[in-house]
Amino acid sequence: MAKNKSDPLINSIECALNLGEYISYKYARNFIHDLEEVKQNIDDLIKEEPERAARLYEVFLHGCTEKIEEMDDSGGNMGMFFEDLFCSLILARQEAKYSPEETLKIINKWQEHDDYGLCHDIEKSLVKIFDKKTLDVFEKITLSEIDAALLSTDKDSTYPYGLRCKIELVKLVFTQKGDFKSYIEFVQKIGVTPKDCEEIAKIFQKKKKYTQALEWIEKGLKLNSKKEHASSSSYKLVDLKKELLSKFGNKDEALNMAWNDFKKHPSDFSYRDVMKYVSTKDKKEWHKKAIDLIKDGPLKSAIEICVETKEYDVLVDKILKCKQKTLEDLSHYNTEKAATVLTKKYPEAAVKIYRALGVRIVNSKKSKYYHVAWEHFKKTKELYRKIGQENEWENLAKSIIRNHSKKSSFIGGFKDVVSGANKNLSFAERASKRLE
Repeated sequence: MAKNKSDPLINSIECALNLGEYISYKYARNFIHDLEEVKQNIDDLIKEEPERAARLYEVFLHGCTEKIEEMDDSGGNMGMFFEDLFCSLILARQEAKYSPEETLKIINKWQEHDDYGLCHDIEKSLVKIFDKKTLDVFEKITLSEIDAALLSTDKDSTYPYGLRCKIELVKLVFTQKGDFKSYIEFVQKIGVTPKDCEEIAKIFQKKKKYTQALEWIEKGLKLNSKKEHASSSSYKLVDLKKELLSKFGNKDEALNMAWNDFKKHPSDFSYRDVMKYVSTKDKKEWHKKAIDLIKDGPLKSAIEICVETKEYDVLVDKILKCKQKTLEDLSHYNTEKAATVLTKKYPEAAVKIYRALGVRIVNSKKSKYYHVAWEHFKKTKELYRKIGQENEWENLAKSIIRNHSKKSSFIGGFKDVVSGANKNLSFAERASKRLE
């Protein structure tokens, strides 16, 4: 204990923790930043003085458990810092050549006395930093605990939560070690899930055993379709299969899979996936094929893909033909970017989008975004004038005033847009009108 007291970094830890003073949510991030600076000083000791670093980390961890009652950690800042600190403690102990058994006992003690959930699921992070000796001991202990639990568990019933956690942990160990033999042997005993197939396939992939990887992918895809595996399904198996087929030189099959996915769910993401497997000389052909398909497809998909590929003529045609309500039903994440890129050359299409963006906000009664709606309506007004359709703007304005006059935090700002009174107001001034 005397060593701890004489260590100058103990004072740094104590000062940074500022025990006895409450830290509000507003200052939590800055507070954690100060703690991270002290931690960095300890991190610098690991290579040269690992024993000293380990002692300091333990003191720091104890201090954090005291401080947690004196702060608003609703943002989870202290929880994340505590986990980083705990991982550093384990790294320091491993550098100091402490026995894995003793290190695992210390981890268990912390978990047993964890009144604040700071150690919850911490093993998932620790498994990734355990050295080989510690990983081997942890695997042996965890497997022993699982075997004992299985003896007292009904095979036909759902495994209790604690046992399921142990099972997932030992799978993480096998993945970390790249031990596909132990992983396969283990899941054959307790049951294979699609997620297991994905992890085993990834292990084989890393070892460049592509045939075995594909076999497990196919097994996982079959399991994915079964109801009993709905909670453990793996959406990554299809992408993993395409990637492996491509590496095998079977790009045609990978391309067919990507194209089928695109036809089912056309989007900018599935479009890029298709083009990833198309040869350079065939890109124009496949691009045309994709664009032809979305011409009769959902507007949302067309917006995503046409903005991505700059197929503005196709996009404009769909927007001009669609009903205003169809645009209003789309998220601003899909439409706002399209409005921006179409404004200059295609104002007839852009004005429909800006109108929909404004109407969507006011109809949804999202008052904190009313200032954004004013901007959309201002743009709508400008574009209607540009294309010579002032009457469309006047009809829209009358309709909004008639239907939304009771929304006091909105209507004042909207009337300013109609009259042009807010033309030279700053953003802050326009926003303040919501309170008038």
